[in-house]
Amino acid sequence: MIWIILLGWLYVMLMVAAASDSVIYGIMLFVGLGILPTWLILWFWGIPLRRRMRQQQEQAESESGQPDQ
Repeated sequence: MIWIILLGWLYVMLMVAAASDSVIYGIMLFVGLGILPTWLILWFWGIPLRRRMRQQQEQAESESGQPDQ
C-alpha cells in the first residue's frame, strides 16, 4: 500500500516540477519535495526490517556454535 502512495507522491511532484518556470527550480523542487521525503520514508520504514534481519542472523550464528569473526 505504501508503494502506491509513494509512487503517487513522486508523480505529483514530477508534474509540479514540470510546470515550474525554471528548469533549475523544477529540479530542486522535485529533489527537495519528491525524492528526499520518499527516501526518508523508505529508510525509516526499513529500520525494523533491518533490525529483524540482524537478530535472525545473530540467532542463526549462536545456534550454529560458530564464533564471530
